[in-house]
Amino acid sequence: LMGLILVMMATQMFLDGIRMWMKG
Repeated sequence: LMGLILVMMATQMFLDGIRMWMKG
């Protein structure tokens, strides 16, 4: 369960980074 949560958090951070990169 912890692994799944970590993966979800990492994915969210990754998507947020892509959005910032696309805007910039």
